[in-house]
Amino acid sequence: MKPHLIAASVLLFGLLSASALLSVDISSSDITTPSQTPYQSRPPVHAAHAVSGEEKPSPQQICVPRPMRRYLLRLNKAIQHYAPYFERASLMPEAALEDIALGSADSPTTIVEYASMTCSHCAEFHRTVLPELKRKYIDTGKVRFILREFPHDGLSVAASMLVRCGAADRDRATMIEDLFESQATWADPGVDSKDELLQIAKQAGFSQQAFDRCLADRELFDTITDARQRAHDEFGVDSVPTFFVNGARLVGMHWLGDFEAMLGGSERTLASGAE
Repeated sequence: MKPHLIAASVLLFGLLSASALLSVDISSSDITTPSQTPYQSRPPVHAAHAVSGEEKPSPQQICVPRPMRRYLLRLNKAIQHYAPYFERASLMPEAALEDIALGSADSPTTIVEYASMTCSHCAEFHRTVLPELKRKYIDTGKVRFILREFPHDGLSVAASMLVRCGAADRDRATMIEDLFESQATWADPGVDSKDELLQIAKQAGFSQQAFDRCLADRELFDTITDARQRAHDEFGVDSVPTFFVNGARLVGMHWLGDFEAMLGGSERTLASGAE
């Protein structure tokens, strides 16, 4: 066996052995159905947050000795070099949900983001990084950017449903940015999330009846949650935000320079950006 394959195998074994300390089962998510109340406020999810019905503990709360934590972080960065790579075509299958996309379909590079509307680092990316990425690469025809939902609770599903009830890609993209920009007003604990979402929806042209009808759409709810499960099962998505740059996976919050490094070099080069 070649040395780099041996090294990758050792790293992977170490990561899997340690994962029992940190793993969270995706099947335990607390996503509600439309017949339940999906509006309970909760804190925004943090970077590389594993999807589950329970908040993932902060690093300070995980019962792992500090030396072991440092080892796991180094191991995680190293193993990303051997992260799964997907052909771009495999990320563009026929699906029940139409992609929300910015940029030309003929662009040489496609970036796919999986995000949850209540994810604080997803919001930070959309507020600070995406505008520059759009100005330099999307609007100039170099990149096509696709956003796909990966909700981790009922509130984020409700927000995604409202986005999907928009009339066109431009309207949906605008509403996504409005939701991320105002995330603290509707996703933080203690706020009336339903009323706040209604106010945002009204600014996008929804009536009270259209708002209620959208959130009662069981077929749309199932389509969004099925797409989330498919992303986990087929592409290994288990945290947000997760990006695929022409098939190369990039996990966690990343900055413009990380994407530029990938756009300017090998499409399989993974920038390190999350711990």
